[in-house]
Amino acid sequence: MRSYVRPLAGLATVVVVAGIAAVAVGLFQGSFTDSVPVTVVSPRAGLVMNPDAKVKMRGVEVGKVASIESRPDGKAVLHLAMQPSQLHLIPSNVLVDIASTTVFGAKFVELVPPDNPSSQPLRAGDVLEGQHVTVEINTVFQQLTSLLNSIDPAKLNETLGAIASAVNGRGHEIGRMLSDLDHFLATQDPSLPRFATTSRRCPRSATPMPTPRKTWSPRPTTPSGSARRLSTSNETWTPS
Repeated sequence: MRSYVRPLAGLATVVVVAGIAAVAVGLFQGSFTDSVPVTVVSPRAGLVMNPDAKVKMRGVEVGKVASIESRPDGKAVLHLAMQPSQLHLIPSNVLVDIASTTVFGAKFVELVPPDNPSSQPLRAGDVLEGQHVTVEINTVFQQLTSLLNSIDPAKLNETLGAIASAVNGRGHEIGRMLSDLDHFLATQDPSLPRFATTSRRCPRSATPMPTPRKTWSPRPTTPSGSARRLSTSNETWTPS
């Protein structure tokens, strides 16, 4: 009988420890906590956005990302699990940003209070539109690499060589030219306000000169006239 006591005690100890570990993991993951589903549609989720990412508002955690879904149009759908106790503090027209603490850090969902918050709180099943996604340094490197790949190295070398030849040995002249330009701008700067005032006082447009009209003045005719000439301006018609 005593031979079975020790193995049973060991088995019970293992079961208790495993149960405590499972409960601790469940509490850490929020498996025993009620949550309210809210959906966020964003242009993209970001490179380091993972499930269980935090949802914050004013620096306070109000939920987490339950899952992430990709649409055929390229947009990302984030299914949030919000804390019921915090939901009444969030207006229904809250703004959504996907941010990160650093350019290399993991993403989280940040709820930004709007300028004119709605009187209606956020409810289960609401769909929010993502406003802004922080650009990662990886994206910057990718765009820079694409730009460099589109440049012809031979043409770039030729352009840089031409620029180097143009400025080679002319550093003193370029420096003096910049110094003269700076001196000229410094001397003209005090007169700029006066010039602006004068230009505002000038008339917007000049009055156009009247266009001279063509006139004709007939002379008295006689019954015997058989041929006449008609002219404009300074010309007149006279009977023959």
